[in-house]
Amino acid sequence: MKLEGTQAKSFSDVIAYSVDPVFDKREIVIDALAADLVPGDVIKADGTKFGAADTEAPLVVIHPAKAGAKAHVIIADRSVVLKRDALNGADAAGTAAAIAAIEKSGINRLTIN
Repeated sequence: MKLEGTQAKSFSDVIAYSVDPVFDKREIVIDALAADLVPGDVIKADGTKFGAADTEAPLVVIHPAKAGAKAHVIIADRSVVLKRDALNGADAAGTAAAIAAIEKSGINRLTIN
């Protein structure tokens, strides 16, 4: 059977390795999520995509989340290796800034490619 279209991204598309399945994820609640999120999106605490000028800690979405009020979003928490090519900020500069912030924090790591 031939599949048409694209497959939805999942946890394994973003996480290359996890030390502990209990502490590798965390749930946050966003009061008003303006747009749907997919695994790999890098966001700020308010649910907007991470941009080049942002200074707060980037959050990496690892499960799909629907837009709406009181949206529950599952993010990567700690001790995971994130697939660098799977991350998506607001634009290329936002993604680069998010990657730099993740590397600087040392909480999570990134693959080389």
